[in-house]
Amino acid sequence: MTTVATVMLPSSFELEMDPTGGTTFAVVKEVKSFDLGNIEADELDVTSFTGTSDWRLFAQGLKQASDGSFTINYLIDDTQHKALRDAVGSATAVKFKATLTAANGDDEIITFSAHIKSMSRPIEISGVLEATVGFKLTGEPIYTTTP
Repeated sequence: MTTVATVMLPSSFELEMDPTGGTTFAVVKEVKSFDLGNIEADELDVTSFTGTSDWRLFAQGLKQASDGSFTINYLIDDTQHKALRDAVGSATAVKFKATLTAANGDDEIITFSAHIKSMSRPIEISGVLEATVGFKLTGEPIYTTTP
């Protein structure tokens, strides 16, 4: 059986958000790249003096994600882009829904809440005005798949 990698085409990813943390999602326009962050579990050393081996023992602890980010072509007059800018440092987590669509039409949907930590908008001559948004997941991301 041959496995084919998923090629990310312009229509194969969509990011939506609700800056109030609710479920009224609106599309974040002009997303160029997206990184949810590296999801990892704490490593807990449970080695004791009563162990029967000369190897350390470990258990899995709580899960968390490293900082995530996404880059957009920044639209100065876009409502969602302004909401992202205004959410930097806010106590209210933003709710997101990321949809990845495979070539066969199957979707993987990731719903998650995150605090917006940063927004960088470098301006350069004869360049596209982009913004990189940094975020930190809070709570568990929920994965659903639709055939």
